[in-house]
Amino acid sequence: MPHAARSTARGRAATALARVAEAWPAIPPGDPDTTDLSPEESGLAVAIYRAGLKRWRTLGYLLEARLERPLGRLEPVLQGILMAGALQLAVLRQPSHAVVDEAVALAKSRLRKGAGNLVNAVLHRIDDLVRGPGSGEDPELPWTPRADAIPGERGTLYLAGDALPPPADWARHVAVATSHPQGLIERWRARYGDEATLAIAAHGVRPAPTVLALEPDFDAAAEPDGPWRAHAEAGFVVFTGSASELAAFVAAHPARRVQDPGTARPAEATRGLEPRRILDYCAGRGTKTVQLRAMHPRAAVEAAEIDADRRSSLTRRFEGDEAVAVTTPDARGDADADLLVLDVPCSNTGVLARRPEARYRYKASAIRSLVALQRRIVEAAAARARPGAHLLYATCSLEAEENGEQADWIRDRLGAAELTRRQMLPAGADDRYRDGSFHALFRL
Repeated sequence: MPHAARSTARGRAATALARVAEAWPAIPPGDPDTTDLSPEESGLAVAIYRAGLKRWRTLGYLLEARLERPLGRLEPVLQGILMAGALQLAVLRQPSHAVVDEAVALAKSRLRKGAGNLVNAVLHRIDDLVRGPGSGEDPELPWTPRADAIPGERGTLYLAGDALPPPADWARHVAVATSHPQGLIERWRARYGDEATLAIAAHGVRPAPTVLALEPDFDAAAEPDGPWRAHAEAGFVVFTGSASELAAFVAAHPARRVQDPGTARPAEATRGLEPRRILDYCAGRGTKTVQLRAMHPRAAVEAAEIDADRRSSLTRRFEGDEAVAVTTPDARGDADADLLVLDVPCSNTGVLARRPEARYRYKASAIRSLVALQRRIVEAAAARARPGAHLLYATCSLEAEENGEQADWIRDRLGAAELTRRQMLPAGADDRYRDGSFHALFRL
């Protein structure tokens, strides 16, 4: 890639990370605007931005040890340039001369006099950390707590010296090494134990592939050179093509959707049912609605969504499908649904590899607010169910208050018979990747 192209992509990523620094902790959603970049430039800019966001706390810790004042007191643009540069050196292990030179040029063009010298000095110190004796990477060795190692995109990345908090201070060390709030690490440790917590935390900073769920009779052999590779779980593929290829591929069959095995599992719990009317009460952009429509082709489906933009997206997605009606959750309706699907708003802690900003929003008070909202949704939706209907409660959370404790509350509050419940932890990479999820199925 030409030098100028790399600079454009890296500059775009640094600009997006600067916006994160300026808005922290209210992180703006979405990737950098790369509509005017080539596919290669766009891919590089998005990769740097997403990885930088996932690794924000780790990079900040390493940078602050090499700065004379806290990172958060620097201009947001300077923070973005340092974050992007440190990410490329410490995690992506890109050539230091290109990374440092372009970061210095950005600082000189966008910041006060002397900022280029600061960027040059700090990034060279980071480079010493990743090029010196003992540094390197082992893509096959699982990461474990060490003061000189962080999780890589695969395996373990070694640093030249003890640069992280001591592993004896376990929760703090893991939180810094994997860029999670310490309170979240402590919560997972109490719930799932040390080994599972390490796996969850490492999974949260690694790349999340684009996984597609397909129609049951999809014939991969018919297109052996298609832009995908098989997933370990039947019925799914890992998509490797461009955004335009993805849109065309998904549009070619109504059952296709961007969804991995973890988040597909809740609706699978309804496969043996024969509902006539389904109410998907928190439909979002319709992923589970598409799944339910394919699984229950004889059912009428109501997709309810409170957000106007997502509701418009739902309307476009199901245009021409007379079996799907798009409504708002407060729309008047008869108590005639025999399957309620409640994929409720949650903390997203099971999908942090895809929603990295969610980890920085974690607070115990936020969990309590979500629990209250989830209960209001359950009670409002239950009024639309006929006697004997089934209720599927689902989240992409790992937190007991949102999952098992809510299932217990639903059982007691509604006098429901619980048929099944399952917590899935996020796990795997590449063709074995899955997000975390929870679901419980009841009969009312």
